[in-house]
Amino acid sequence: MYNTFLCIAIAASVVFIIQFVMTLIGLGGDTDVDAFDSDGLDTDTVGVFTFKNLVNFLLGYGWAGICFYNTISSTLWLQLTAIGIGLLFFFGFWLLLKQILRLSQDSTFHAEQAVGLTADVYLHIPLNGRGKVQFSYRGSVHELDAISDADIPTGAKCKIVGNKGDLLIVERI
Repeated sequence: MYNTFLCIAIAASVVFIIQFVMTLIGLGGDTDVDAFDSDGLDTDTVGVFTFKNLVNFLLGYGWAGICFYNTISSTLWLQLTAIGIGLLFFFGFWLLLKQILRLSQDSTFHAEQAVGLTADVYLHIPLNGRGKVQFSYRGSVHELDAISDADIPTGAKCKIVGNKGDLLIVERI
């Protein structure tokens, strides 16, 4: 039994180190196993059942079996402990990767996101002409060109009702 744990731990460690090095040099892609991915878990862009997570499970399982081999005398409890720690590695690495990937989300602002917001007129918007409005969206201040079918003076409040590309359509409040 000890030799089985040792073989699994060493093989998983070697594959883990290879995956780690490949990830560092930019070759660390992963493939999801879609057949198991419909279990109700919210995986977003990170699949639960991947080769990397299998390696993580085996890494935890093998090393836990080695660490507790002399401590836990019952084969059943040793297996259950090793499986439990393997599952902790499995879901722990999955959650860690999921959180890291959240940091890489696209935060680019698009003008259509401003529709419905209240803005301050920064540069006078003449009747059927262009001016500028300033507004806050998700903690950052944006300043974009705006048009209106009414004359809106600098400093007035307006509501963004639409957009044409990066040009906002506003109405005076």
